Amino acid sequence: MLQPEDAAVDVSTEDKTLAISSLADKNVSENLDGTHVSAEETESASQSPLDKKMWSTISAFMVSILLANLDQTIVATALPRIASQFDKLSQSAWVATSYLLTFAGLMLFQGQLLTLAPAKHVYLCSLIVFGIGSLICAVARSFPVLIFGRAFAGTGGAGVVNAVLIIIAQNSRIEDRTMLFSLLGMMHALASIVGPLIGGAFTDHVTWRWCFFINLPFVGVIMVAVFFFLKTRRALGRERDEPARRFELLYMLDWVGAVLSLAAVVALLLPLQWGGATYAWDSAVIIALFVVSGVLMILFVTWEYYKGSSALLPLRLFLSRTQVGTTLESAFIGLGLLNGTYYLPLWYQAQGHSATKSGVDILPFMLSVIIASIASGAIIKMTGRYWHVLVLSPLLCSIGAGLLSSLTISTPNSHAIGFQILYGVGVGGAMQNVFIACQAEWEGQDGLLAQATTVLTFTQVLGGVAGVSISGTIFTNLLRTNLRVYAPQLPAALVVAVEQSVTAIAEVAPDMRAAVLHAYTFSISRVFLIGVPAGALASLSGMLVRNIRLQDGKTSEGVS
Repeated sequence: MLQPEDAAVDVSTEDKTLAISSLADKNVSENLDGTHVSAEETESASQSPLDKKMWSTISAFMVSILLANLDQTIVATALPRIASQFDKLSQSAWVATSYLLTFAGLMLFQGQLLTLAPAKHVYLCSLIVFGIGSLICAVARSFPVLIFGRAFAGTGGAGVVNAVLIIIAQNSRIEDRTMLFSLLGMMHALASIVGPLIGGAFTDHVTWRWCFFINLPFVGVIMVAVFFFLKTRRALGRERDEPARRFELLYMLDWVGAVLSLAAVVALLLPLQWGGATYAWDSAVIIALFVVSGVLMILFVTWEYYKGSSALLPLRLFLSRTQVGTTLESAFIGLGLLNGTYYLPLWYQAQGHSATKSGVDILPFMLSVIIASIASGAIIKMTGRYWHVLVLSPLLCSIGAGLLSSLTISTPNSHAIGFQILYGVGVGGAMQNVFIACQAEWEGQDGLLAQATTVLTFTQVLGGVAGVSISGTIFTNLLRTNLRVYAPQLPAALVVAVEQSVTAIAEVAPDMRAAVLHAYTFSISRVFLIGVPAGALASLSGMLVRNIRLQDGKTSEGVS
């Protein structure tokens, strides 16, 4: 186990010195609103306290993060109505999957784009793409058009999330980012809470199209605020802004890497979404997709090695143990967040609670994620240390997950709430702070900061999707076994119905319902066991992170 020392020494590697010195270049860059920002001002921006204009911009960023994440959850309760209107009930999953595929698949591409183009420009363009995609969905008259709109919006959503993280890095001190990233984490968690509720309300009382229309006025207001209040900084990977040569951007981007990464992610996410639901896990389709994904990943890594410093994902990032540790921890924590968000409501719905009521039932979990995210950010800001938070928080996640796995129908609600809080504190304590550790590692090395940060966002999404898919397989297998044990006389048609929908429990005969309910809740509770090793592995990953102290706008590391 790595043990950090208390002493702090200045970080002064040759690469960081060269990178920092490059920031002193006195060339100027021109803003969209006509103002100019010199390279000296760009360097000093991240060392200055936040002003009122920046806080106004951060408020806009928070709303945009909420919208980008809301688009992943708001359709959950609207899916049956949407699919029924287009007579595509069997393909309803594509409404959610199409957004996720481009959202995750284009994240690495967005990371390289942020090293070559000003983050403000990337953000505004991504916001426009997100808005257009939302509009396409809102007015769609056919299912293919709706799916195209969702995929288009996902492209913009990926850019919005990544650009916000980089803009904050360019315009704030590293010690201030602890609280700022905590606020962004709060928006992420909030989207998981209110998304299904808003989607259900629109679907029941207005129309499902408002799940997408709602984005448009917010996009407009955010664009105006960011355009006028945020200064344009030079691209992270360029020492100067050269307007006459901006078309070089198209040449400098790693298009082959972008296609390979997108294809690999799509080939991986599709079987994770379809496995155990649309197709059996051992079906030819699922196996073939996993094989194709593996081959594409090998090709991607080979190509990135060949591209070297101009790669979509510079492989030298992973020579840093901090990058490796935060990347892995981000994936495991993403698993914990999405697993709790998905299966805790299901546990309550199995007991007869409505979808809305189950959303209220998991408030202890979601609120503890939010509070822990903010509180841990405050602790890091006060102490200047984050290593202990990254190591200890996931252990609380493991303990909470273990306790949640013991839930039964007779468990007092007060105990269930306590277990949720412990689990939520563990997830919230690490969820956003991995980004602080990553950015502290690459502080001053602007050419790598965007891509290093994007990797964490990417793995957090993949970890969540993989976790839910693995949990779904565990749940389905356990439920089939437990139904045979506790309700052997249940008709085959009802067995299939209960496996596919929790609401089917209400259709079971009263004399068998208790046994079915026991089998169902027992199977769900055991799913939380996956959070035990996930939390432990996240903690071990955190031990790889260098123990850097955030001090007076600079970084200094404890010898470890």
